[in-house]
Amino acid sequence: MGRQVVDFDETVWETSRYEAGVAGNLAKFSQNSELRDYLCDTGERVLAEASPVGRVWGIGMTADDPRVGDPTR
Repeated sequence: MGRQVVDFDETVWETSRYEAGVAGNLAKFSQNSELRDYLCDTGERVLAEASPVGRVWGIGMTADDPRVGDPTR
């Protein structure tokens, strides 16, 4: 969807997406106690989106891919 935005600029997005993600997640988990508790219950586990096409927010593979547990992949 992002690249369908009129005058989308990849460079601008690359420099601001981290801050946008942090702000969005902070708002999401601070406004919803059930989600906040669920997140806190994950402990020290690494959380990632299992998306075979997503490499910015996702890991570039499906959840059932055997490499999914290896953070070096």
